Amino acid sequence: MDQTATGGWALVADNDGAAALIGAVLELDPDHSYTRSELADAAGVPLKDLYLSDALDELAAIGLLESVQDAEEATYEIVDDSTVYERAAAFEDAVREQVDPERQSA
Repeated sequence: MDQTATGGWALVADNDGAAALIGAVLELDPDHSYTRSELADAAGVPLKDLYLSDALDELAAIGLLESVQDAEEATYEIVDDSTVYERAAAFEDAVREQVDPERQSA
């Protein structure tokens, strides 16, 4: 993991596309595995930027994603039972509820 990122906010700030990737991961089906290209598309991040960034490696290092070693192409699974995933989802729900109080999380 990047030694300059000492916390969650620093990790997001220091890795281009990390915020968009986290948002996308929370919306994607955790029972499916995703290539870099699919994750880039879901996040709205150019694939070239992901290749130049350590964002996917960082998200794997903190347990949000898991790299699938058997795949020909770099592929990742979502670790939806990780503490990072659960807390990111809770943060997402809390912000959505604050922005739109009429909406209640499931």
